[in-house]
Amino acid sequence: MNTRNILALAGQYITGLSEVKDNIFRGTLNLADKVAGVYYFDLNNQLLDDFEAYQESLLANEFYSNPGNLQWNYYLFMLNDQLEESAKQQIEKNDKYARKYVVNESEFEDFFTLEKSDASIRPNIVADWKRRLDLVGLEDVYSTRTYVDVIADFKANDVKGKQEGTKSRPKTDADKILFINRLVLGKGYRRYPKVRKYQFARVNLFRGINGVGKTSLFEAIEAMICGKCLRNPSVSMPKGCIEAEFNNSGSLTAFNSANTQLFQARDLNWYSTNSRTNTLYASFNRFNFFNADAAHSFSIASNEREAREALFGIVLGPEYHYISERCQGVLERLRPEFKKLREQVEEEKLKVQRSEKIIKNYKEPKTLGQLRLGILQLYNGLTFRLPAAEGDLALIEERNNELRAVLTTLLSSTNTHMTLADFNASLENRAAKRLTLEAREKELRTLTENHNRLTADEKRLNTLYDFLDRCFLYVQDEKLMKLAGLQAREGEANLTRSKILFCKELIAGIDEKKLALSLDPRTLEADVQRLTKEIKEVDIKINDFLKSLSQIDGILRQIKAHGKEFLELDHNSVTCPLCQSQFDRTELVNRILQERETGRRGQPNDELHLFQTKLENLKSTLVEKQKSQMEQGNIARAYSAAFPEEGVEADYNKAFTRVSNFVALEKNNENELSEISEIKNYANQLGRSEKEYYELSLGCEHQLNESVQFTFGQADSFKKLLEQTMREIAQCKKELGDTLIERTNVGNEIKQLLGVEGTSMVMRDIRQIWDRDEAAFSRIKSSYEVLQVLIELNPNRNLTDLSDQSTSLQSNIDSFREEQKVQFEYLAAQKAYSAATEFLKKSEPELPKYEKAVATLRALTGEEASADVSAFFDENFLEILDIFKSIHIPKEFQGLRYVDDRLELTTDEGEIRSVSQISTGQRSALALAIFLSLNGKLTNGPNIVMFDDPVSFIDDLNALSFLDHLRLHVLRSGKQIFFATANTRLAGLFEKKFGFLGEDFKRFQLERSETEK
Repeated sequence: MNTRNILALAGQYITGLSEVKDNIFRGTLNLADKVAGVYYFDLNNQLLDDFEAYQESLLANEFYSNPGNLQWNYYLFMLNDQLEESAKQQIEKNDKYARKYVVNESEFEDFFTLEKSDASIRPNIVADWKRRLDLVGLEDVYSTRTYVDVIADFKANDVKGKQEGTKSRPKTDADKILFINRLVLGKGYRRYPKVRKYQFARVNLFRGINGVGKTSLFEAIEAMICGKCLRNPSVSMPKGCIEAEFNNSGSLTAFNSANTQLFQARDLNWYSTNSRTNTLYASFNRFNFFNADAAHSFSIASNEREAREALFGIVLGPEYHYISERCQGVLERLRPEFKKLREQVEEEKLKVQRSEKIIKNYKEPKTLGQLRLGILQLYNGLTFRLPAAEGDLALIEERNNELRAVLTTLLSSTNTHMTLADFNASLENRAAKRLTLEAREKELRTLTENHNRLTADEKRLNTLYDFLDRCFLYVQDEKLMKLAGLQAREGEANLTRSKILFCKELIAGIDEKKLALSLDPRTLEADVQRLTKEIKEVDIKINDFLKSLSQIDGILRQIKAHGKEFLELDHNSVTCPLCQSQFDRTELVNRILQERETGRRGQPNDELHLFQTKLENLKSTLVEKQKSQMEQGNIARAYSAAFPEEGVEADYNKAFTRVSNFVALEKNNENELSEISEIKNYANQLGRSEKEYYELSLGCEHQLNESVQFTFGQADSFKKLLEQTMREIAQCKKELGDTLIERTNVGNEIKQLLGVEGTSMVMRDIRQIWDRDEAAFSRIKSSYEVLQVLIELNPNRNLTDLSDQSTSLQSNIDSFREEQKVQFEYLAAQKAYSAATEFLKKSEPELPKYEKAVATLRALTGEEASADVSAFFDENFLEILDIFKSIHIPKEFQGLRYVDDRLELTTDEGEIRSVSQISTGQRSALALAIFLSLNGKLTNGPNIVMFDDPVSFIDDLNALSFLDHLRLHVLRSGKQIFFATANTRLAGLFEKKFGFLGEDFKRFQLERSETEK
């Protein structure tokens, strides 16, 4: 780290640099010969173990020794390139005693020096747009007139919105405003602020809630300098309603908005904008008066389009949005008008060309009278019954059209008679043909009926033969005949098998000998109830006895009493039932018995033992009785299943015997089921079934006489029937063939009568063909009748000759019409040519005007604005970025560019972010940076900068950075600062940062009272 260079750079801004500790230097920032801040520079480049102790030792004493605004203006710069980013940010967020900056040598240099671009002020693009609109007659675009009026005036070359002014360059001796000393608000100015006279200092702070007149005060300054205000440029203010003293002149200048030459000169000299009217207010708001509305829109934009529009308003000036929107609106309405005019011009040019061609090619036609005479001669030659005059062309054409229609029908393919005489001869022969056809029709109908009957007989005999053949297969095979009732037999056998298996399961395990000793069921039931009652009584006695014993003694007695029962139930147990310890089985039994007997010693008449013994005996007897009951119940259920129709058998021994005999039939049942299965498989292999058997059996009852039965042994009878049926089928086929030959012969005779060849016909076809011929003869007859009404028809006059004469007549009529049309087109062409040339003479010169206007509007609504913004950032991005980094904490961005219609920032990590991806506070800081960059470019413009509530979204830390920038760079450059805010905290910070100026700093508290507090 080059200590000498660092101190040399700091010395350019900080005075009185001296070493206060080892490699730690102190100095002061002096502005206007006053101490604006105290700066410490630590050049040790070391890691600190205890930062709190460090700053206490370095800063505390002096900080507390200087109460007041100076405490807000202590700065500690730590030149250090070893700290991690997190540690660096932690130190910089610590605002105790001083603002901290942890920087390397390069960052230190960036802090105290601002990049300066070589680019000069770019002319106001909006003013250039207005000039270009003027050149194409679209001055009304940037007026307040409606779109309809703008288009109407443009078409009429009448620009009513045109304002007074000159396009020549204004005077060039415009004054330069270096300082505003005083401002006096007259009675003709607005109601607020209440205080009407102001004496300004170098830095001026205006405080107060909204509505007290801060903005009105700033707009009074704007109006004095520009003649108008951006918010309402069309509103005129009274002459002399405001007065101001500039540049320590000692005299007041009165407001006069009519001095357009002065404001044009200022716009040109200050901002390089040559406007035909007064647009100075737009330039002033671009370079000197921070456009808080555009900045606010930029900071809260929800997408790239909104951010782009707001950015254009900041960079290109406040009028950009209005004129851009107006250009787009006029273009959308003028473009269709231009297209319509261009199409009309092209259409009229084509009309001229077509008319010239018709006029050029026109030739004097034949005499129309000669054509009329020839038409009349042809008409009379056709011997029309209705006479026509020479000029009656419509009547002649109408009659000829009627004649042509009739001849078209007569000359169709259905008519072979070319003269009336031939047709009449054919009509006479048709009556005899009809009688012959009717006779042949009747004969054909009889043959058809015979054919249908024989066909039905053949079908019936074939069906019968098939039926007999199937019956023959059954009656010669005894096994197939057993299919009768097989399904029912199988169902019954399966039911019997189910009963046998059910009964077999119920009586399994019953000892017939013991069964014989069983008691009557009622006696058994009485014994069971008695034993159950006695067991319950003994249980009660045992429980009562146990209750009389102590709890522990009772438990011991129970354990000992049940030990033996446990061993009797589990014959394999080798573990103690109480503690689960393993013993030899014999030893375990002996121990339990010994314990039990030990418990009994001294109690020979132990009642508990007696009760338990009695209980065991009762339970054993009850089990035997219940077993007998269960066996009797099983025998009863088995008997009911085997013999359901016989009811209940009271003698269980007899019932058991019968059920046992029924179960013994299991083998016979299995044999029967096996036989049934064999028959079914055999039938399936042959493709036969019980269903078919019954169908054939029923068919035999209905179709055969009683001498032939569908039983086994009738094979010979069925064989004879088959042979007889086969003979009948052969005879039927022979008769069917003879009938078909006869029918074909009759059909051929009918075809010959009808004149039809090679066509297969049915009766319906014959009638249709005859009826069709009848209809054709009828139409021809009607046509001849119509023809005789139209003309005097010679019976031998040929229809073809007549048609040729009619065609010739129509051709002459068409020629006459064509000659008439040529004359009409010639006259129409002369008229169209005259109208088209007149339209072109008036409208064609208008096309260039429309073309230039549309081209200009397209250019202004295209990429020109984006190109201008892109050029601005290309020329000034280093300066803007440097200002942005100085007023935005933390310094996380190192690049800025405008590309693809959007503004992009590059972070220190190389990540690219669009403005919609950064915070509202960062966008507010960026808007301020752009404005300060524009303001810094002014060389001839007003030496003032104005802020009306500029930092709505900047936090305290960034607000301090912004105010530090104003002190270090803007104030240092000699600018006069006007700052207004309704935010009391921001106003307090501003006062603490600029209060050191003393008399060069003024604080104005605006209120709604008569006097300022």
